[in-house]
Amino acid sequence: MQLVADGLLERAAELGKLRDAIAGARAGTGQLLVIEGPAGIGKTALMRQARLEGAAAGMELLAARGLELEREFGFGVARQLLEAPLARLGTEHKHEVLSGAAGLARSLLGLDRRRGEPPDAGVHPPPDLSFTLVHGLYWLTANLAETAPLMILLDDAHYADEPSLRYIAYMAARCSELPVLLVLAIRTGDPATARDLLTTISSEPGVTVIQPAGLSDEAITTVVKTRLGEPAAPEFCAACARASAGNPFLLGELLTQMESEGLPPGAANAASVEGVSPDSVERAVLARLGRLGDDATALARAVAVLENASLLQAAELARLDTQPAAKAADALVAAEILSPEPLLFVHPLLRRSVYEQIPPAQRATDHRRAALLLADAGPGNAAVGAHLLRASPAGEPAVVRLLRAAAAEALVHGDASGAVLLLARALEEPPRPEDRAAVLGDLGQAEVLAGDPAAADHLSQALAMTQQPAARTALACALGDLLVWSKGRSVQAYEMLTSTLADLGSDAPPSLRAPIETLRLATASVDVRLVSKVAPQLAAIHELADVSGPAGRGLKIFEACWAAQLGVAGGNWLGRLNEGLDGGRFVADHTGGSPIIVYAAIVLVLTDEIEGAEALLADVRADARSRGSILSHLVDLAWGSLMWVRRGELDRAVADAQSALAVAKSVDAGWVRIWLLACLADALREQGELEEAARMVEGIPLEPALGTSAALHALVARGRVRLALGDRERGIADLELAGQNVIVNNPSFVPWRPTLAVALAATDPERALDLAQGAVSRAQELGQARGIGVTLRARGRVVGGDEGLRDLEKAIEVLRVSPARLELAHTLVDYGAALRRAGRRAAAREPLREAAALARRCGAEPLAQAAHHELLASGAHPRRDALSGPEALTPSERRVAELAAAGLPNREIAQALFVTTKTVGTHLAHIYQKLDLSGQQAREQLTARLAVVAD
Repeated sequence: MQLVADGLLERAAELGKLRDAIAGARAGTGQLLVIEGPAGIGKTALMRQARLEGAAAGMELLAARGLELEREFGFGVARQLLEAPLARLGTEHKHEVLSGAAGLARSLLGLDRRRGEPPDAGVHPPPDLSFTLVHGLYWLTANLAETAPLMILLDDAHYADEPSLRYIAYMAARCSELPVLLVLAIRTGDPATARDLLTTISSEPGVTVIQPAGLSDEAITTVVKTRLGEPAAPEFCAACARASAGNPFLLGELLTQMESEGLPPGAANAASVEGVSPDSVERAVLARLGRLGDDATALARAVAVLENASLLQAAELARLDTQPAAKAADALVAAEILSPEPLLFVHPLLRRSVYEQIPPAQRATDHRRAALLLADAGPGNAAVGAHLLRASPAGEPAVVRLLRAAAAEALVHGDASGAVLLLARALEEPPRPEDRAAVLGDLGQAEVLAGDPAAADHLSQALAMTQQPAARTALACALGDLLVWSKGRSVQAYEMLTSTLADLGSDAPPSLRAPIETLRLATASVDVRLVSKVAPQLAAIHELADVSGPAGRGLKIFEACWAAQLGVAGGNWLGRLNEGLDGGRFVADHTGGSPIIVYAAIVLVLTDEIEGAEALLADVRADARSRGSILSHLVDLAWGSLMWVRRGELDRAVADAQSALAVAKSVDAGWVRIWLLACLADALREQGELEEAARMVEGIPLEPALGTSAALHALVARGRVRLALGDRERGIADLELAGQNVIVNNPSFVPWRPTLAVALAATDPERALDLAQGAVSRAQELGQARGIGVTLRARGRVVGGDEGLRDLEKAIEVLRVSPARLELAHTLVDYGAALRRAGRRAAAREPLREAAALARRCGAEPLAQAAHHELLASGAHPRRDALSGPEALTPSERRVAELAAAGLPNREIAQALFVTTKTVGTHLAHIYQKLDLSGQQAREQLTARLAVVAD
């Protein structure tokens, strides 16, 4: 009976779901199919049938099996899935499927290195490499699916490595838009390390979960009679059902045991069956193995250690010559213990039975021998590290070298957590005293990438033990970045960097001193406790930046950013900034996620140098696209959202800030998150979403960040929201605290004085006027249009009367030459309202009409309503105009429209925005409808239609 032989008895419902999923994927609507259940329930049989039916349906098959040992290999399963299909492609087709974002996966698949060439252990990858590789693998899979529908089969997914499961999760969330069927077999009840990821994958919308049930008594009777022949006594069949609980694997092992013992299936032998259990099956397997002889036992144990091996590898580990090893392998295959080349146990439970019978000390020795055996076969074998993790420390320098090489390979594959395990094991070996600092440094760097809290301690230890200047510089910069941007420990970082510079000495090469000095001064400039230390260093750093070559570019960027905050006193800071950015080369060399690039983006936005900010963010955006960097994408979204708020494009600001918050959470960017919450709260407040704005600001973790620039902006944002909600006492307290923590007194950057002055005008007019006067004086000293306009508006509101009107008139005049559209709208409303109150109703109408239109374009509906009410009070009869054309586009639609207008095809737009091609197509359909575009020329007409708003 074929169904019995195939293990598909009573699986009609499951096969029906499988066939429906295959039909859907072939029609272009992929899905995730999860087969889950306990060991032996028949998952692999269903996977085998899926493979057969997928092939018969013309689908391209990508198959892998999770192995317990390979759970330590970063992207090991992903490479199993994709390396073989790529190897089968011709050169031209391979080039096509690796085009665009798919090319980001080339390094993972070994296509950027010659065969057997090890990775460069001295190169530290970017912190978001794992996401970059997932992004690249997704697009590689999508490209492969263009040729033929794909079926991706992953058996024993509970043993898959976490980076591969992140790729599977990424695919699962998007496969409905591709002709791709994902089929995963997951063992329930297994303490797999990636259980949370598997749960996430299995919970994807649209997933089909198949949970094969145990065999019925009738089916078990059929199996028994088929295997052992008629007549099989009913009592015997019933005993088999009770003993196996319907589990097909246990039933099969039970019947194998009965066959090997020559027991007929009569009623008299029913009692013998009752004692069978998983433990007894294990004993039976070992007994079966023992009957095959010592060579077979030795070879099976070697395969249990290696898990997946060639005959030659297994024979060498088992210390067998080739001929007896081949004979033993044939016997093991015939006994249904191993499958043929590569040698592999037919079921994980069989491997576990054999593996656990090896004495622990012998297992550790065998794993060490296996690692050395595989290392001799050539570099780049991730299994070497996995075996050494299971070997006992013995103080062998060769093992330390192998572990460091395996860690370097893991980092190349985006598996920082795996690298941490390997390097921690290298410390246990332990390394020679002269090598310990290097291992600690490697470990600390890997822990930074993995988000491990031990990183700071290990980097500090490595720095204290390292004498070589270049290595000390690299360690100090890595530790400083970690302490400042991730830990918020600015003072500790500053002291460490100062000490490192002193140790290097003034005669150290400028190329080593410049990166440390850049980080040291940037640290001081964003912390109120350290900011006084910047000015005395400015003359020295100017010279150092000029003599440091490319290493001095970051120092030039810092120097320019600092000068920008000082306004007119800063001189030609834009020229100095452009020297540092070096025509985009700094971003290309250091990534768009570099902290000094973030610094430059913030300063350009806060100084209203919009053209420069847009150019820098364009470079960052290109970097995100070329590297598939989620951190660069975050920088683009985060500081783009700040720019939109400052320009008064509130819908775009909210959309980008919300997208950036989701990214910041996924990459644990706490410092950026504070900025984003403040930015989003500002935009929501202007839109009238006060409750949502309050939820944002009340969720900001301010206390640990007090004294930093991020906290300063968050305090002002929270104060404004609280004031808008009528919570004057706490709102004023926030602004007072901001004033106490001001780092650089610049009202264009942090307008705490003008905001507080207006808040106090009714209750403490004397202090309000003093604050407003001080703010105006400082703004005029700095010469930045926004700051002058904002402070004059505040003073005008505080002073009132004719003098106040004059201040408001001057504020309008200044703001008209700045990009501060929303600030201009606020000032126009205040001016119109002041004119109306002064009895000049006719004069009030024009500024109020302008304010209403401008506020509405900004998306500031409460301000537009305020202007509307003032117009009514002035005797005017305003009408509202509905948004149409380009103004009707959502922020997401506008981003797609701009890229399409720039000539990018849908696939490249999707890669740039980290969305799917189908999502881009949906957006474009809505865009064409809103812009009244149709036909083949619609895409070409986008540029002209979008220019309507830009003008």
